[in-house]
Amino acid sequence: MDLKLHSGQEKVLDSQCRFIATSSGIQGGKTTVGAIWLLDQIWKAHQLGYHGDWLIAAPTLDIIRASTLKEFKPLFPADWGVWKEGAKQYDLAFGGRIFVRSVDIPNHIEGMTLLGAWLDEAGQMDGDVWPIIQARTAIWSAKGFGKVLMTSTPYEPNWYYRDIYRQYGKDPNIDLITWESI
Repeated sequence: MDLKLHSGQEKVLDSQCRFIATSSGIQGGKTTVGAIWLLDQIWKAHQLGYHGDWLIAAPTLDIIRASTLKEFKPLFPADWGVWKEGAKQYDLAFGGRIFVRSVDIPNHIEGMTLLGAWLDEAGQMDGDVWPIIQARTAIWSAKGFGKVLMTSTPYEPNWYYRDIYRQYGKDPNIDLITWESI
């Protein structure tokens, strides 16, 4: 697939940080790069022989249906696995799953052990998601995985502002990538 990415999207794909946060306005390409980033992470893990579970999360099911999956499904390679509508997950042909979850109740992602996660519209999520997602991905961080991409439009000052924006430059595990969406 030949994709033309803008410089902000390229920076997301090039980031080596464990926690990558993006921020841009409406129609800035955040969700598109989120889908591409997750597929890239899955492929890199597969090439190294790591197979396990992944997460795509959004604040509500409406966002998942209207935006997140709308971008992800067309990019998902047909030979990588199958979408299970009832379970809201992809079963990967080479092992593992991609869970697709709403985090309107943050504890619904407890118990997962994740190779990586993409949080779409993270700025709308409850602050309890942040410590849970760090814990769910931590075990893989020693092997260079366990990364989390947070794509979001800027919202009111909340956990995303406090724990991500304000920590950028202080915490070497956090990369903050912003771009305009004009």
